Amino acid sequence: MRNGKFPEKSYGDSEKQNFFNYGLKSGVTYKITGRHLIDGNAVFMTRAPFFRTAYISPRTRHQVVDGLTNEKILSGDASYLFRSPYLKARVSVYYARFVDQIYSRSFYHDVLNSFVNYQMVGVDKVHYGTEIGIDAKVTQNFSLFGVFAAGEYFYDSRPTATISADNNAKVLENRTVYLKNYHVGGFPQTAMSGGIKYRSSNYIYAGFNINYYDNIYIDINPDRRTAEAVANYAPDYDDRALVLQQEKFDPGLTVDAHIGKSWRIDYKYYISLNFSVNNIFDVQDFAFGGYEQYRYDPFDIDKFAPKYFYLYGRQYYFNVNFRF
Repeated sequence: MRNGKFPEKSYGDSEKQNFFNYGLKSGVTYKITGRHLIDGNAVFMTRAPFFRTAYISPRTRHQVVDGLTNEKILSGDASYLFRSPYLKARVSVYYARFVDQIYSRSFYHDVLNSFVNYQMVGVDKVHYGTEIGIDAKVTQNFSLFGVFAAGEYFYDSRPTATISADNNAKVLENRTVYLKNYHVGGFPQTAMSGGIKYRSSNYIYAGFNINYYDNIYIDINPDRRTAEAVANYAPDYDDRALVLQQEKFDPGLTVDAHIGKSWRIDYKYYISLNFSVNNIFDVQDFAFGGYEQYRYDPFDIDKFAPKYFYLYGRQYYFNVNFRF
């Protein structure tokens, strides 16, 4: 549709944006013995920008972001696996680097009385960590299991931000964002789960597990990590540190359980019933993610408070499955 603000840049086909992409993948598995294996994988690939992030304001005009280029991804992992009739285990380490990502957000600007588009180009990220999984058969009916994942996910560049309004094609400002070494926020970077499973010969099964989450950081507002934002404060101003710091949430613990039974009828039909309870202890004060609002008052940081995602309370599920 034609937009009255941009009649020549909103109707019909826009200029085509073309990208050439490729990927290289490799993997190897080395069997030390029948029970001990080492596995490794590596990949390098490029990826074209996504439609939503390629345009400054896709709702109003076909103006593309300056510096539009392919994203580059380099990653690798290595694992040790052990398999036996009573124990299965896997230990993995991984590394991934993302280069030239595009970061795009829109928010309402109180001074301009308009939605503002905030794009960053040259966003680099690094992810690395380890994962461990164990499944041990204690008896014919009982087994223990445990999983552990710990990683570090952080920004590794100082991207350039372009700020423009929805109702005006003029670029308001270009800024350097000092994102390097800030954590990628919004989710736990450390997670553990362990428990016990029961399975009987008459097709009754049950389980109980404890979950732990930690190293959870808020998703930051990049505009608060610019020289222009810090310039609003004297070096001895008390709130200066609050503008730059990244909030870290408290760890959380939950407990889940399930029980079920299945039947096979005349070797043709299969029926199963399963009942589960998640978050048995009704934990509702655990914030497992959140983000800083882009709207902020430099002289009243709490005016637009961050948004937090809290865990749902106790949840019950009952499933019936019929197959033939």
